[in-house]
Amino acid sequence: MYLHSGLSGRSGRHPIVPYSSKHNPELATLLHFAVVCWHTGPFMEFPARSVTYDDWYQPQFRIESGGLVEVPTGLGLGISYDPLI
Repeated sequence: MYLHSGLSGRSGRHPIVPYSSKHNPELATLLHFAVVCWHTGPFMEFPARSVTYDDWYQPQFRIESGGLVEVPTGLGLGISYDPLI
C-alpha cells in the first residue's frame, strides 16, 4: 500500500481505502492501521475470489453481515498461532 505523505491527505479530500490480497495473519497489520487512521474511507477492498482458511492461526478474517471485518484484539496484533508449527 502506498500513502501520500502530504497535507492533501489531512484535508479529508483523499481518504485511505485499505486493500489486502491476503486473508491470513498478514491482514492483521492492515486492519490495525485502518482503525487508527482518521481519514479511512467507509470501505476496505478484498479480492473477489473464494477464500480458503488455514487452521494454523486464529482468528479467521471473515466478512460478517453488513460487510464488517472484526479487528483482532489481544497481545501483539491479536493473532494466535498453532504451537505445533
